[in-house]
Amino acid sequence: RVVNGLGSQTDVAATLLAQLRLPATAYHWSRDLLRPVQQPAAFYCYTDGFGLVTPAGFLTFDNIARRETNRAAGVPDAQLRQGQAYEQLSYADYLAK
Repeated sequence: RVVNGLGSQTDVAATLLAQLRLPATAYHWSRDLLRPVQQPAAFYCYTDGFGLVTPAGFLTFDNIARRETNRAAGVPDAQLRQGQAYEQLSYADYLAK
């Protein structure tokens, strides 16, 4: 089966566990890639920034320079805010553990 959706390595856990009919509740940041989602996206972070890929396109942001480093044509400004929110929430989750 070919999956044409968007996802990242964090989604592998929920996808495999769903195939085994096991709960994936311990993997808060993981999504089942074989289930339709309302807002498909793939977030990733690197040393000093992050990227977010959606059906609208890709965007990368450098946290040190406080500016976008790449943005595909047609990507809305809301995608930058979505990426920043994702980074803040995932970092807060990391600090809480």
